[in-house]
Amino acid sequence: MTEVQTDGRLLRTQRSRQAIINSAFELMEDDAVMPTAQAVADRAGVTIRTLFRHFPEMDMLYRELHELTFETYAKEYQKGDKTGTLEQRVGNAVVTFTNGYSKLRNVILVTKSMLRTSAFLRENYARSQKRLSKRLRDWLPELAEMPDDTHDAVDALLSFEFWHRLHMIQGVSKKRTVSLIEAMVLDQMQGKA
Repeated sequence: MTEVQTDGRLLRTQRSRQAIINSAFELMEDDAVMPTAQAVADRAGVTIRTLFRHFPEMDMLYRELHELTFETYAKEYQKGDKTGTLEQRVGNAVVTFTNGYSKLRNVILVTKSMLRTSAFLRENYARSQKRLSKRLRDWLPELAEMPDDTHDAVDALLSFEFWHRLHMIQGVSKKRTVSLIEAMVLDQMQGKA
């Protein structure tokens, strides 16, 4: 076998592997459910056998999806101006987090639905939540000097779960959701709660 043939096979293998990962992510984004192996294979244009050759265990695919989603997820929460008055920074944090949640809602819902069946996803989700909690201090360094109860309350108010409850389940408009969360965070931080 020539080097060119070997390189061609390697490239095809890499392309089919990446197509599987991308297809799983796209199906998660579109449908808010973890797609079946067959649906992923169909969308990727590969056989189910090829999918399982690349990912003999679904947790292996979840790990690859994590790498893909983590980059997207992290970029969303790095946006936003972290300067200005407390009110401005709270507003910027709330807008940044809610925009991230809006963009990644389906992927987050799928991940949450699979926590029960995947040790990797459980551990990874817990780590991601801790990172988000720490990232709050980029916007709100005052939290470091406040009681743990205040930090915990602000963390809960800026969580996906709270945003999802208000905006998606209760049907509160995006603008009003942002306004309510801003007001509640400021109340917590200024001791008015």
